[in-house]
Amino acid sequence: MARHGERLTDAMLTKLSVPAKGAVIHTDQTLTGFGVRVTKGGVRTFVLTYGRERRRLSIGRVGVISLADARKEAKRYLASETLGKRSTRSIRWEAGV
Repeated sequence: MARHGERLTDAMLTKLSVPAKGAVIHTDQTLTGFGVRVTKGGVRTFVLTYGRERRRLSIGRVGVISLADARKEAKRYLASETLGKRSTRSIRWEAGV
């Protein structure tokens, strides 16, 4: 489940509610695909969802990495994807293998 349209701030990160089950992603309105994933155990992780296949990259845990550094890393990753500097290889399994 994702919650959209929030501008993430340092003060907000510790106040994000913990879901009763599973996980929820609070997306950042300032950078498409960037957000914080909060699990039912209370773990908060910066994530980036990108590409046609909606891949998700974990950037780091809240508290270990700052919000500003996580945003910079997400922007750097998106730029390298856009410029073709990262090779995102899909592995496909043949039927019966």
